[in-house]
Amino acid sequence: MLVRSLADRLGGEIPQLKVHRPTLEDTYLSLLAQEGE
Repeated sequence: MLVRSLADRLGGEIPQLKVHRPTLEDTYLSLLAQEGE
């Protein structure tokens, strides 16, 4: 999951991403995290 890989990159859980819809910034960071795998 993109959220999981992003959370791992930041070193922990990110409850906000699970509760709220992804913002453009969240989506962008998720794409960066996916490219980094």
